[in-house]
Amino acid sequence: MRRHVPLIAALGLWLVAPIGIGVPAGLAQDEGPTPIPDFALDQTLPTVEVPRGGPRVNETVIDATPLPRDKAPQIDYRDQQANFTIGERITGQQSGATGIILADDDQGFEGTLTLGQVTGEFKEGELLSGSNSGAATADSGLREGVWVLDFAFKPLRTWTIDIPGKGRRTILYLYYRVINRTGKPRMFVPQFFLETDEGKRYPDVVLPQAVEVVRAREHSKPPLLGAPILGAVQITGMIPPSEKEGVDEAVHGVAVWILDRDIARSDSLSIYVRGLSDGLQIADGGPDGSGDEATVKYKTLRIDFATPGDEFDVREREFRLKAPPYEWVYD
Repeated sequence: MRRHVPLIAALGLWLVAPIGIGVPAGLAQDEGPTPIPDFALDQTLPTVEVPRGGPRVNETVIDATPLPRDKAPQIDYRDQQANFTIGERITGQQSGATGIILADDDQGFEGTLTLGQVTGEFKEGELLSGSNSGAATADSGLREGVWVLDFAFKPLRTWTIDIPGKGRRTILYLYYRVINRTGKPRMFVPQFFLETDEGKRYPDVVLPQAVEVVRAREHSKPPLLGAPILGAVQITGMIPPSEKEGVDEAVHGVAVWILDRDIARSDSLSIYVRGLSDGLQIADGGPDGSGDEATVKYKTLRIDFATPGDEFDVREREFRLKAPPYEWVYD
């Protein structure tokens, strides 16, 4: 049996959940601890207004459409006057709320709509009008489903920097942006793991020097000139909803790893990103379904790269997105 539970109730589980092979988050992969900056869970993360539109140069935008196994928003209806159709947009005539119909459990004059891309708050008793022909009266308010933040990233890149006390080291970084189009403020507690083709996992590290190098490299032109980039730990907080016309309010971040021999010789790399959704599943029993211990799995984005090139000269390594480049999984 699988159960969905809210993010806040599961936040404690999340922060102490096993993260696979690697070293504790906040530590360099092969060195001593790096000081972890102060942060507060209730802080509001800084956003930057960027033009709304398709992906920018060399950027991949993730499809945030709910998975079939995700719990999606639903609303009950009664007094149906005309049938709804899958894919049409419905509007609440009193509230102005809108949503796209993903499924319709039609029981004749009553039923339940499963919705995507919901904006606003539907009200019980208002008329629901479809963009094609559907019409009925809302028999409930909206039951919220799993939310998903919009995520875009650029391919993995390497850079060599000076790290105090460690000398010149080559880092691997993933530059990304996050936009909240869910209509409500959302807590963002991201976790990034890099996995080699042998299954070895590394959490991203706290490396302020690398964050500044990436900011100078990626935010050198308007509209991002001078805009902040947040690294590990600093990017924990609330993301306000993006609701302005024609622009997105984006949070920009970077995940950093120090390149070592195991990463350099791997023919493929996968990046796992937790925290983009409150979706999780709790299965009774252990990983094999036996025993009393419950297994918690989180809705996670996996990004897959092929890494052809010279393991002895990382400057010659290429990081090519595989086809398909990413997949939503429960990990």
